[in-house]
Amino acid sequence: MTVPFNKAHSPDIMIERVLVGKTSQAMPEAFFPDRLNPHFSQPESRRQLQTAIDWGRYAELFAYDERSQQLDLG
Repeated sequence: MTVPFNKAHSPDIMIERVLVGKTSQAMPEAFFPDRLNPHFSQPESRRQLQTAIDWGRYAELFAYDERSQQLDLG
């Protein structure tokens, strides 16, 4: 049985929603692995987060500053 894709559960959409909900529209990268851990193993959470950051940046959903490790709606 195939489970239908729900974009609301996509890590990049989750990141964007968190950022939209913050007054500063920014959060440290370290905030997000705990949000993914209930759904994935710890190594898979890290991989999912990195993929979400890459795709979110590509789609211009949010920005990521590698030096400060901050995600924002920039």
